[in-house]
Amino acid sequence: MTLNVQAMEESGCQLLSAEPPLKIQDRQKPGSKAEVFPQFCSISSGVCNGLMMGLLIGFSSVGFASFNDDPNRPFTLSDSQKGSLGSAQWLGAAIGTSISGMASSKLGRISLIRGSLLPYIVGWLMVRHASSFGVMYAGRFISGFDLGVVSVPYGTYLSETTRSKIRGRATTVLSAFFTLGALINYTISLFLAWQSMALVNAAIPLLFLPAMLYSPESPMWLLSQDRVDEARRSLQRLRGFSTNIQKEFEEMQDHIRNAETAKMSWSDILTNWTYLKPVILMIPVPFLRHFTGWGIIQSFTLDIFEDAGLQHVMNPRVGCIILGTGQLTVFFCSGYAMDKLGRKKATIFSATLMGLSQLSFALYLYLESKPELKLENKFGFFPLIALLVCMLAYSLGVGSFYFILLGEVMPQRIRSVATGLISMINTSAGFAAIQSYYSIVAAAGETTAFGIYGIVCFLLVIYAASIFPETKGRTLMDLEKQLTESKNLNCMIESVRHGGPSSPQAENPLVKGRRAPLPGSRENGSVVVSPACS
Repeated sequence: MTLNVQAMEESGCQLLSAEPPLKIQDRQKPGSKAEVFPQFCSISSGVCNGLMMGLLIGFSSVGFASFNDDPNRPFTLSDSQKGSLGSAQWLGAAIGTSISGMASSKLGRISLIRGSLLPYIVGWLMVRHASSFGVMYAGRFISGFDLGVVSVPYGTYLSETTRSKIRGRATTVLSAFFTLGALINYTISLFLAWQSMALVNAAIPLLFLPAMLYSPESPMWLLSQDRVDEARRSLQRLRGFSTNIQKEFEEMQDHIRNAETAKMSWSDILTNWTYLKPVILMIPVPFLRHFTGWGIIQSFTLDIFEDAGLQHVMNPRVGCIILGTGQLTVFFCSGYAMDKLGRKKATIFSATLMGLSQLSFALYLYLESKPELKLENKFGFFPLIALLVCMLAYSLGVGSFYFILLGEVMPQRIRSVATGLISMINTSAGFAAIQSYYSIVAAAGETTAFGIYGIVCFLLVIYAASIFPETKGRTLMDLEKQLTESKNLNCMIESVRHGGPSSPQAENPLVKGRRAPLPGSRENGSVVVSPACS
């Protein structure tokens, strides 16, 4: 298969060299039909990770229930064991992401993506043939570890191979495929037992193999490895063989040249506020995102519906399908909304609606616990409506917020290292949120659990509104310049240092010392000058 890819690359190179020279005006413009198929393949390769994790989460919701319904099951799952299995892939992913950035930097994006299929399939086969809780846990852990190792290359590959005008939409597709994976499990659980579900989940990612084999390596990564000719061929394939890529390729070269003037280790990052700032701003995002409760709802949808009494008015499994279908539909629409409204506004609206629906569901659970009210007879569909609104709102912005930020706010010079750390924090936060759900319910009840998730939604609103810049329509180079030279955190640090607002004349600690200039930076002697705080 590798030989086929190389042959395709060589044939592409021959095609470029064989065609007669064309004037720039004769070439197709960026965004032409020539790049539709290459962009489709690169996006398909980049979003497969979301689908694979979605399959694991969807199985948590309905597969474990099917397992306990099987009269020939080898063992029985308790609530605490379901919580452990539901979070096993997150624990594996947390460990996998610890080496993801290094692996992505050394081996390349698409190579890791292609190699991720085999371990994932092995994990599902272990679940299918599990004879004990330990074997089933190990299978889910292995699949999660595999996805953790490739978590950085998936998101980075999307951001480095798609154009800025569709980057938000492409990243949204990643989140949409996450939901699609869960929906597939909700649907097939009506017809298949847990063993067959596991086999289907193992086979589905193979559908993406042709797109992975066609997709070239990231041109940005190739340039970082000084493989200039390969980078040019890669970009040419991504943009179409009849598209002029000269300007974009030169911008990439300039960006890489400035970003990699000096390699940065963690010790360098920790002592340089210019690059530490995006890392600090990103750290709270995974915790806020996961503790909004979206993962709990997707992982334990069936149990939540049954505990809320939805079975009095409809089949809870059908409710799961309705929830997943609605969420998937909105996800595909949200890409357009985020590109039109902007990532920031869409996320604020999304988190606000999530918070209101979570608190409303918590109130319903509190009232439903009072038998004399008989809410299941009067408002039996309310659990479905409340959680549907919550997950539809999640799909509008919060679902893509993390992935977009991860791909857009990290400077190229520290992207592989820092993105690996943030991805590890993200998967650790997912593990903590899923693992703690049944413990919170046992200790304080579902009302308290969903009340907490609702409050966290509003904390996310405050954080998104006050911290992050709008990334809509911005190139990665522009965003890097703003985030490494913006005034917001500079002003905060100056206030702490001087006990009040910083003045334009105050020394900017974020730019103290010599570093490589970014595109568009202004230099004054040995210091790169950033805008003053106002």
